[in-house]
Amino acid sequence: NPKQQVHGILIFLNHTKEATHSRWISQSELPHWLNLIYLDDFLPDLLDQKPDDPFIAVFAPLILKQTELEQQAPKLWHTIHTAEIPDAIRSNLQQILELWFFEKFKEKDEQEVLTMLQTLTPLEETLAYRNIFAKGKIAGEMLGISKGKAEGETLMLKKQILRKFKTLPKWAEQQIDKANSKQLENWAENIFDAETLKQLLSD
Repeated sequence: NPKQQVHGILIFLNHTKEATHSRWISQSELPHWLNLIYLDDFLPDLLDQKPDDPFIAVFAPLILKQTELEQQAPKLWHTIHTAEIPDAIRSNLQQILELWFFEKFKEKDEQEVLTMLQTLTPLEETLAYRNIFAKGKIAGEMLGISKGKAEGETLMLKKQILRKFKTLPKWAEQQIDKANSKQLENWAENIFDAETLKQLLSD
């Protein structure tokens, strides 16, 4: 509707050079319909005035310095965790707080950030835990695939040895069980040229 009046808000974290000279602010005066807001103008005061407000606490990582933020971490988490708000909203705020802490403390891993926050929710319900679990699951699957491949190579080599040399002494079986995947592959390739089992396993 061309006759409908439009209002807008342009939000910046602080009074940085980038914000002051943003391409959105190319005129000497802002249009009457556009309001310009800098969060650092009022968020620090709001944190002091309303320390138990979860909707304010979640913004703390944006304005507090690292040292102060690390000290306030458990309190911020507790504020959101104990707030009388719907569970879905609480979960969203907790995830936002986690993500901003990860961004603020990039030098720490997920477990260190959780320890800093002293999370009160069960560990398995946190976003960071789900990330850790996912990484561990993938690593476990890859390890299982690798282990399964090695076991298959070991079994196949033993069958080849029995078929060619008609015997598999204990010492040979132990040597094969301790071998890595590359060594197993080498023995499997050389078995057709080896005249004795000792010659094969000495290569």
